[in-house]
Amino acid sequence: ADHLPGGLPNLSKSFQNIHFPPNLRDQGLADLRLSFNYHLHLAIQNQILALKLPPSPSIKIDQTYLKTITDSLPYTLHPEQQKALNDCLSDLQSFNYTNRLIHGETGSGKTVISYIVAKLVLSNKYSFALLAPTQILASQHASTFSNLDPNLKIHLLTSKTSYQSEVSPTIYI
Repeated sequence: ADHLPGGLPNLSKSFQNIHFPPNLRDQGLADLRLSFNYHLHLAIQNQILALKLPPSPSIKIDQTYLKTITDSLPYTLHPEQQKALNDCLSDLQSFNYTNRLIHGETGSGKTVISYIVAKLVLSNKYSFALLAPTQILASQHASTFSNLDPNLKIHLLTSKTSYQSEVSPTIYI
């Protein structure tokens, strides 16, 4: 028996209703069920692939260097930024691969958390990648990083630029 959220129909009924829907509501529920199954399949595949990966490199956090970075900022981190940073630091020190999505309102200080994390990753001789959904936002991130530390090696990668591998640790946005 299927135990699904939101009263979604079973798989057999979903295949029937997606092709021969008795009404729009049942067609919509069938579409949601099939989407749910697809995303569940992707999540399981990702977990299986993750189990085959070697341990993630653990990033060592030099507290003195971290303090130097935060003290160099033009402002003090507010409590929510500090919490986001602590979550990221926990991820970095783990031997598990992680993905971290930092979300918040425009201007809430998400980019500076990425900047701090990037500096810590570079100090461990690794490169850092920051994904942005638009070229404009990617450019803004690159500009903010450069303004905070003009000596950073940053490569802005967009659909209009080409990737060039670097030997030394680099920030890719």
